[in-house]
Amino acid sequence: MKVLLLHTPTRPKCPPFPFMYVASLLRQAGIPFDAIDLNGYVSAEEMATDPRSSINAPFPLRPPESVIDSCRVAVSKDQYDVAIVYGYYTNYNFTHRLIQALKEVHPHMRVAVEGTWDDLASEIMLSTWPIDAVIHVEPEFCAIQLVRQLVSLGDLQGIPNVSFRANGSVIHNPREFPDCLDELPLPAYDLIPPVGYAKERIATLKLLEYMKKTGYPGDVYWIISSRGCRYKCIFCHNSHMYCNTWRGRSAQSTVDEMEMARSQGRKFIGFHDEFFTYDMDRAFQICDEILERGIDVEWTCITRPDYVTPELISKMREAGCYSMFYGVECASQKVLDACRKHIKLEDIETALRLTRDAGMTIRTGLIVGLPKQTLKEIDDTIDFVRKMELEMVNVTALTCYPDSPVWKEGDQLGVRPLGRWWENSESLSGRPSLETDWMSYKEILEAILYLAASIEDVLL
Repeated sequence: MKVLLLHTPTRPKCPPFPFMYVASLLRQAGIPFDAIDLNGYVSAEEMATDPRSSINAPFPLRPPESVIDSCRVAVSKDQYDVAIVYGYYTNYNFTHRLIQALKEVHPHMRVAVEGTWDDLASEIMLSTWPIDAVIHVEPEFCAIQLVRQLVSLGDLQGIPNVSFRANGSVIHNPREFPDCLDELPLPAYDLIPPVGYAKERIATLKLLEYMKKTGYPGDVYWIISSRGCRYKCIFCHNSHMYCNTWRGRSAQSTVDEMEMARSQGRKFIGFHDEFFTYDMDRAFQICDEILERGIDVEWTCITRPDYVTPELISKMREAGCYSMFYGVECASQKVLDACRKHIKLEDIETALRLTRDAGMTIRTGLIVGLPKQTLKEIDDTIDFVRKMELEMVNVTALTCYPDSPVWKEGDQLGVRPLGRWWENSESLSGRPSLETDWMSYKEILEAILYLAASIEDVLL
């Protein structure tokens, strides 16, 4: 038995967390495998996009066909029984073409597609793609069982977080989320080729100068210390996929990995969590562990503005946190309420001031195309950004991810998705995929450009 792990291209290039964890489990199980991150096949020039046509597109508009050609050559050199391919909504068509190419080379190979796919997308894929299963989330807790069953042609019923075909129908197994993330092995970082993840991502975030000043040694080590979020913002897809749960690793486990990364010469840590400080006691414990062990490390994280306190901000800065990302979305209380953010604008202002006063770099995210958002709210948001002197602002269009509230409740929310946008994702990535009762598609696109042009340090 031999397994092929494939990670499709991202923009900016992002470490292939999914197969890094699965690879560690395959090693523990003694199952041979090859792991390929297709980011390594894409040049910086090929990843570039025109900001006028794609505002902050998280993936390339059109990953070059040469990537598939190169992959075809690479995988033809060996025989594989199972392939696990990690894809994204915004490179949906690329993932489809890639799998078709794999099946041309290895017709009898069983294929599973991994990613944050909802039931609707997985039903479409299982009905039209040459695949055997879809892994929705938490691949580490089902991958080994799935691989063995696929190889033996066994029954996939009962494998959590997996969808598959049986008797002409698509079956969705229940989703299960183990409470203890400490059971996860350390990710197989040794499999990652030097394809410039950190340098490209940090340059995009305009933090490279900071890194240089503080002795930036090379690559950033990315850590997942928690998964999920209990909030139900209308635009969030991942929260729904994790059934609005939040689970965190222990402070000791998290800092153990930080210490290992530091021993490898990495001074900068990026937490890939959606909501780092949900459990503020745990956040304090992580900081205390870092300080007690005397780890010389600097790190960044993402959280909500209402889940920080002056004491926590101070402790995080003392423990090496140099940058915080907050999702502001829009500087309008009525828009925030319509998005079910459950946050007050004054709480956002307070968190931003606390973070700046602590000497941290602030990164924020803004969304255009939200319910009840008009050009007036866009102007108010520009005024807010200037008043708060925000250094780095990420501007993007609202995306109607399948099974997110904005997709399922579009009529009630006054939001109209433009069809199954992901099926044409490589031409829509970064552009609006909807219109609203308050703004047309054209107005949303123009508002993104207007907002970006009005903010000096906008991230495109």
